[in-house]
Amino acid sequence: MHESNPLYQKEEISILDLKDEPQILLDRKTAENFNQFILNTCQAYGFTPMIRAFAPNTHTASQYVRLGTGVSLVPTFSATGGKYKNIKKVLLKERIPIDLIVAWRSNDTNPFVGRFVRAHLEYLQKRQTSKIR
Repeated sequence: MHESNPLYQKEEISILDLKDEPQILLDRKTAENFNQFILNTCQAYGFTPMIRAFAPNTHTASQYVRLGTGVSLVPTFSATGGKYKNIKKVLLKERIPIDLIVAWRSNDTNPFVGRFVRAHLEYLQKRQTSKIR
């Protein structure tokens, strides 16, 4: 959230607070399912998001937010609000679950593949059993 936005002062907002905010979505080709998830979620809350721009990745989406172009809905684990002085991460009051898929080649002999997969599975298990938002 950009510091010029009145919602910046809040620690948590409702998804309904975003109904009149311009949205920055991720690129249609690389994040088609996530974008559909955003659209479906907004529609479930009774509104269609105003899409202002598409960004190729979350870093670029953050840059758009830094410029005051709009807001971007991203999973908590990928939000970069704390890295910049004029934007911050504002949590949604609604806890909206999202599926995360990890895929890898089963015949890959690189030892880091197994470590990566185990680390992500452990992270997800901890998140499911805690109240971390």
